[in-house]
Amino acid sequence: MSDRSLEDLNELILLPDENVDELNRVVIDSKRNDPPLGDETVRIELIKMEKGVMWFGGVRNEDPNTRRRMKFGDEEIEFSHYGLIGGRAKAEGGETLLDTAREELYEEAGVLSAITEQRIEGDELGIVSRVVWLNTPLRDSKDEKIMDEKEINGRQVIFQKRGELSNIVLAHVGDLHLRETTDKEARDPRWITLSEMLQNFQKYSEIQIRLRNGGLSSSEVLRMKEEFIALDKNGIYSFSHIVLRLLMLKYIRAGYRSYITKKAEGVPQDDWDKRFFYSVSAPARESKDNLWAFRDFIERGMIDDGIVLDRGPEDDTDIANILKFIACDELAKELGEKSEWFSWRNTNAYMTSSIRHEPWGAEQHFVN
Repeated sequence: MSDRSLEDLNELILLPDENVDELNRVVIDSKRNDPPLGDETVRIELIKMEKGVMWFGGVRNEDPNTRRRMKFGDEEIEFSHYGLIGGRAKAEGGETLLDTAREELYEEAGVLSAITEQRIEGDELGIVSRVVWLNTPLRDSKDEKIMDEKEINGRQVIFQKRGELSNIVLAHVGDLHLRETTDKEARDPRWITLSEMLQNFQKYSEIQIRLRNGGLSSSEVLRMKEEFIALDKNGIYSFSHIVLRLLMLKYIRAGYRSYITKKAEGVPQDDWDKRFFYSVSAPARESKDNLWAFRDFIERGMIDDGIVLDRGPEDDTDIANILKFIACDELAKELGEKSEWFSWRNTNAYMTSSIRHEPWGAEQHFVN
């Protein structure tokens, strides 16, 4: 993880109306999390580039509904995954999705612009796509489980209803200050590279598989427990959010290439696209290292000196190959075939059993 994952406590930047608690966390108003909540959820991809290296911002998800457990012998360790910043919109008050994104960035990560040292505005975000998670446990506007029942073998069984969960994914490109806040469902905002993210998940997967296969001595179990604790401290990203991040990078790249082509052809450009894609290319103007890294990303689909995201429109296997690198066949069974990808060449979209991605294209008017 980046040394700049959190601002140095002695240099914590505060706005005039901000306060901190005894743990030096920025105090935020949590009333936005109170019901009623809306149906839509936003996710925000944070990207910056330093010395030719691309970094991604995220938070540890402390929602009690998503916490995990790992058992090492007789000891069970509870932990939580990292993921993209985001949350559900408010159902009342006329909040737009851009309002939701702006508020979630502040609540979960205390986000401030590194240039202005102020909160970022909605028009600094680019709208990347709409994403639908399939077979997801559903919760109502009061954030309570939606229950259902059916007869199984002559008995009435009550269970949490599952269905589709819609997300709108936005992105911000540029340096930001990430600060710990008093938000109850997110903590430890930090930056991470894609290679670190994949390596951490691969190690986590290997530990899962070895524990599942059994036959380990007590010293081996202890060693794996220590390895896991170190991994958890460094940050383990949710598999679905890794998939989401790869998809968003793929579409940001495709969007930028399309924007440049149309601009060269003299096609009038949308003001929103102009702002966002200018920010996408801004790091390339800061240093030669960034310039070469940016060219590798746009021209070759390469990130972190070797991770090839996308070789071109005719190559539909790149993301699948990256996923196979971090999720072997045994783990794929556990993940519910999440690494089994099907390409829809005509729609330029990908689908798994758990996540469906639909490019939003130019239809961005829904935020107004």
